[in-house]
Amino acid sequence: MQPPRDPPATEIASPCHGTCGYDAALGQCLDCGRLLGEIVEWPAADTARRLAIRAAAAARLAAT
Repeated sequence: MQPPRDPPATEIASPCHGTCGYDAALGQCLDCGRLLGEIVEWPAADTARRLAIRAAAAARLAAT
């Protein structure tokens, strides 16, 4: 039995819904919860980083 494979980064969907509303006071997008730096780095991020960004963004949205 082979261990489960990590999906390629391209299979990790962006949390963006296309209705950005960046809040400078919070420093994050109100729609997806990502920080500006996370939005910028998304295209080049590997699988682990994309998963970390999604988790952090979800946590930020849950906290607001």
